[in-house]
Amino acid sequence: MKRRIELKKEKGSVWVTDEAQTAQRLRDMGECVLFLLVEGNPDSAPYGIDWCAQVPREALESTGDRLEKWLAPDFLEKVWRRHVGLPWRILDTERLCLREMTPEDTDSVFALYRDPSIAREMENLPQNKALLREKIKADMQYMYGFFGFGIWIVERKEEREKTVAGLAGLQVREGEEEPELGFCIARTHRKKGYAKEACRAVLHYGFTELELPAVRAVIRRENVVSLRLCRELGFTKQPEQTDPCLFSLRLSSDQFWAAALAFSSNSPTACGISPPAPIC
Repeated sequence: MKRRIELKKEKGSVWVTDEAQTAQRLRDMGECVLFLLVEGNPDSAPYGIDWCAQVPREALESTGDRLEKWLAPDFLEKVWRRHVGLPWRILDTERLCLREMTPEDTDSVFALYRDPSIAREMENLPQNKALLREKIKADMQYMYGFFGFGIWIVERKEEREKTVAGLAGLQVREGEEEPELGFCIARTHRKKGYAKEACRAVLHYGFTELELPAVRAVIRRENVVSLRLCRELGFTKQPEQTDPCLFSLRLSSDQFWAAALAFSSNSPTACGISPPAPIC
């Protein structure tokens, strides 16, 4: 089966097929390809295919709009945006939008990193714009593309010309199994609650969309503001502290929902966060 699906919101299309040779040929032609994994199909995903989706065999017999039952338009648009190198819009809060970083953000992100109050809290920062641009490209491919998360751009919705108000997201530290919360807010946008709003939304996304069991945070002991924020989000200090200069914190899904419920009772419009419905 081979079918071309025109996107509704974007000016592009995605080819879907369960035939390995067809998928490889389309990819070699530069097309955006989604390979369908179907039970009983002897073909496996060919090398170099970036996207696969598991669907039941009856999906191959679907025609027209019926195929969207198995391949949602939003999902296909994300596949296409990744193919052409456009960022995903990850989530929205009442005042903020979080989206993926692109090389076009290099100047804004580098300006953030030049702030001493941010630089001293972060590790292994690129020393020039060229190195930062290459790191962003690598993160787009390996962090966003492989893990499905990373450090995202924080923008204020109220601004017509979007500017980078900060960064927030999840990252992977070498040697650790659980993702780590990372965030920073530009000096001009501090003391407005943006850090808490962004981080709470990131954690909500991690525990619901990504189904993470827990998230870590590593904070310098002198960074009282970030320590206070993490505790308000529900993080607790780990019993083992290997570095005398750092606090290692951890937040489980249950702890997050408990803290979110306590927060929402005092702020009913808190980012629209509510725990998932119980499974009966």
